[in-house]
Amino acid sequence: MLKGWLDHFKDPTTFYIVDPNVHDVAGHATHQVHFFKNSENLPREKMDAIILAVKPQLFHSHALNLKNYAGSSTVVVSIMAGVEIAEIAAGFEEKTAVVRSMPNLPASIGQGMTVVCANDRVAKDQKALTTQLLEAIGKVEWIGEESLMHAVTAISGSGPAYLFHLAEAMEQAAGDLGLSKEVAIALTQQTLLGSAALLAGSDRSAADLRQRVTSPGGTTEAALEVLQAQDQFINLVKQAIEAAQKRSEDLAQTG
Repeated sequence: MLKGWLDHFKDPTTFYIVDPNVHDVAGHATHQVHFFKNSENLPREKMDAIILAVKPQLFHSHALNLKNYAGSSTVVVSIMAGVEIAEIAAGFEEKTAVVRSMPNLPASIGQGMTVVCANDRVAKDQKALTTQLLEAIGKVEWIGEESLMHAVTAISGSGPAYLFHLAEAMEQAAGDLGLSKEVAIALTQQTLLGSAALLAGSDRSAADLRQRVTSPGGTTEAALEVLQAQDQFINLVKQAIEAAQKRSEDLAQTG
């Protein structure tokens, strides 16, 4: 995320990073980025934005230290899974603007999908700043109902793992058919990459593109007849996503 911000935000923007695992604090610092092993050493000033990128179980101990840096114009942006807006707001002052977001793993290469919701304290300029911060790591979508974050987690949060598992299955099948491991990986990766790019860049739906690549009586149709038998593939994916959503709901209740 920091790399994306540095590419998008130029001077005089300053970033203060609190990371207890940074061993050589001075060696990582620049004129725009300053690292601290704990929040007690941060400069005593109000921040435009506070990004909560910590494990949920560590939230309360960090919020106690960070609440002094949140002013009336500060927006608190959380990327913690399962921690609801009300709980985050309770860790700061009553009127603090809070945004809850759910990025996914491709954010690490600037190709993430982040879904965002906010409390009613978030002003127009704070929403714009949040969008700018998160667009530095990919695409951003705002939703109005926080309860939908469980569905978001199941689709885009966990979604990369579904694609990786499909890639595993394709690579294994390719190997079983006699292709070398290197060729199997190359064919699978480029096929998925190219298909995703085609889908993203086309005004046609996924169903339409599937139909266009499926010739009557051809090889693709033979494969799809297996996947589509009794809607087993669609039902399996639906069941997997529903299981992820339920687990997200359970974690929120136990958190």
